[in-house]
Amino acid sequence: MALLIIAYQAIAMTSFPFLSPVKNSQAWLYVGSQKDVILITLSVLMLVDGLFLSRKLRKQSFRLERRDDTPTVLRSERENLYNITWELKQLRAEFSLLVEENKKLEETEKNLHVALADSRKKLEYAETTARSVATAGVEIQLISLLSLLQSRGRFLDFLMGDISNFSDTQVGRAARVVHQGCKGVIVEYFHIFPVESHREGETVSLEQGFSQARYRIVGHLAGNGPFSGRLIHPGWQTTQVSMPRVTEISRFLSDSGLIIAPAEVEVR
Repeated sequence: MALLIIAYQAIAMTSFPFLSPVKNSQAWLYVGSQKDVILITLSVLMLVDGLFLSRKLRKQSFRLERRDDTPTVLRSERENLYNITWELKQLRAEFSLLVEENKKLEETEKNLHVALADSRKKLEYAETTARSVATAGVEIQLISLLSLLQSRGRFLDFLMGDISNFSDTQVGRAARVVHQGCKGVIVEYFHIFPVESHREGETVSLEQGFSQARYRIVGHLAGNGPFSGRLIHPGWQTTQVSMPRVTEISRFLSDSGLIIAPAEVEVR
């Protein structure tokens, strides 16, 4: 702007001769050529000043634009910060829920372990009880069978009694009673018949690979068979086993053991 003022003063002095100290014609021509130079210089200076002014305006415009964008940027940053804060709160809440769920799962796992251990104990107790009941059931059935043999054939009296002081006749009479009573019990609960149909003393042939459960070889055995020999005993087998049904177990139970046959007392 200062350059424009100086240039304007120079033009005024050259345009109005009375303002200039040069008064002759040659000087006027000289001054006229200087006027053209000054006009050109003035144009250049105006162009340069316009460029500076344009640059200044652009800087001010940029500053204004920055001032206008600053609230928007701050607002956007605030919104981003708010969103991040909200997401962080959500993550913390979800993390807290996961921690609670993990605690519940751990508690549930502990309860399951306790329940499993308790179930195993109950199962072991049930298995032990079942085995005991099964064993006791089999024992009671055997005791019941012995009780029937004793009550009908005096089986235990004959076997457990001392018969050394009895004569053969007395033993024979007792054996007849035992035979009749015990045979009735055996036939009632078992289907018994001989393994071998031949009579004792007859010759029996055994093929190679015979059943060792059905036959027991007595004497000299060489090779794998076949064999031939004299039948010593026909053996026994059964295809039906029906143990006595026990309806009242208490009558066999006692503090000192299982009762086969109770003691008999005659009261007078």
